[in-house]
Amino acid sequence: MEKSYLNLRKGKLKNNEVEYEAEISASALENSSAGILAELALDFEMPGFRKGKAPISMVRKHINEVRLLEDAANDALRSVLKEIIEDEKLSILGAPHVNVTKLAPGNPVEFKVKFALAPEIKLADYRKISEKIMAREDNIEVTDKEFDNGKEPEKLPELTDEFIKKMGPFENVEAFKNQLKDNLLKDKKARMKQTKRDEIISEILKHSKLEVPPMFLEEELMDYTAERDEKLKETGKTADALLKEEQKLIEEQIKVRLIFGEIQKEEKLEADETEIHSRAERLEARYPDQEHHYLHHVAEAMILNEKVFEILENKKS
Repeated sequence: MEKSYLNLRKGKLKNNEVEYEAEISASALENSSAGILAELALDFEMPGFRKGKAPISMVRKHINEVRLLEDAANDALRSVLKEIIEDEKLSILGAPHVNVTKLAPGNPVEFKVKFALAPEIKLADYRKISEKIMAREDNIEVTDKEFDNGKEPEKLPELTDEFIKKMGPFENVEAFKNQLKDNLLKDKKARMKQTKRDEIISEILKHSKLEVPPMFLEEELMDYTAERDEKLKETGKTADALLKEEQKLIEEQIKVRLIFGEIQKEEKLEADETEIHSRAERLEARYPDQEHHYLHHVAEAMILNEKVFEILENKKS
C-alpha cells in the first residue's frame, strides 16, 4: 500500500521530543482535494445545471487553487501523521506540533512535525514504599474536648432529650453524642486515609525517574492561562512566581498520571466494561453538559486509579 508521505527524515531525540521532516504524497493530496471538491459541489450552483450537479472540473475553476491546496494539505495531514506514528512505533503524549514549510501549486507539500514522546519510566519499589507507610499505626480517636459546646456555652441551647429529638431521629442526648462521635471518627479516618495516600504518591514520585517533554508540559499549562489573571489578583504573586508554581504543580500531576499508568501495566490492571458504564452514567447525571466519550474515559481512569490504590493500601496482593 502506497504511503501518504514521502522522504521522511528523523531529527535527534531531545528531552523526549523528536522532530520529523517529510512531504505529503501526491496521491494523498489529490484524494483530499477530491473529497473537498465533492463536498463543495453539493452546494455549488451555476447556470445550466441544477444545484449540486455541476461537473467537478467546472467547480474547480471557480475555487481558489491556493485555498484548495491549503485545505487539502490540512486534511491529508491527519492521515499522514497517524501513519508516521504507526510506522515509527511512537508512543506520544498530547497533540503533535505541525509546521507546513512549503506550500505552492505544482510542488510537493513539505512539513515538519514534532512529537512529545511518552518517557521511559523507572518505577520506584511502590509496594515497599506503600507497605511501610500503611504499616504505621495511627491512633485515631475523638477526644472529650471535641465535644465542647464552644467558647460561650451560655449562648447555646441546653442539650435535652426533647431538644435533641427535634434535630433528628435520636432517642436521647446520649444517642446524639454517640452519633456525633461516630461521624467525627469517620471524618478523621477519611482524612488520615487521604494523608497516607498523598504520602505514598509523594514517595513514589520522589524515588521514580522520568522526564516530562517540555512541549507536553506547555500544552497542559495552557488550561491554566484563562484563570491566571484572577489568580494573580487573589494571591498577589508576580506572573513569573505564579507560572513557576503552576509549572511545578502540572509537572507533578503529569508524572503521577504516567506513574499510575505504568503501575497499571505492571500489575496488568483492567476495568470491567459494566463497571465503567455504571460509573459513567453516574458522572453524566452530575455533568450533563460533558460528552459521553469523555466521561467514559474519566470513569475508566477513576476505576483503574482505585485499583492501583487497592494495591498500594495492601488491599490486593
